[in-house]
Amino acid sequence: MVLFVMIAVGWWAAPTDRATALPAPGTTGDTEPYQFTATALPTGGLAAATALIIGGLILGAVVVGRIFYSPSRKRR
Repeated sequence: MVLFVMIAVGWWAAPTDRATALPAPGTTGDTEPYQFTATALPTGGLAAATALIIGGLILGAVVVGRIFYSPSRKRR
């Protein structure tokens, strides 16, 4: 239900004429849309950030697995 409401609000809020939509604030209209993304972090920093994100995802999966899918203990 929430997803449908979000889709409806996004559809309603979108500009009607896509060709005249304004660019995001702070952009200069460069031909390379991902230029800042590619140079925001050095290569080592990008690898470290990716490793932290993947590590967090794995740790979250471990926690969820231990809480919800651990074997039940037999009670006497």
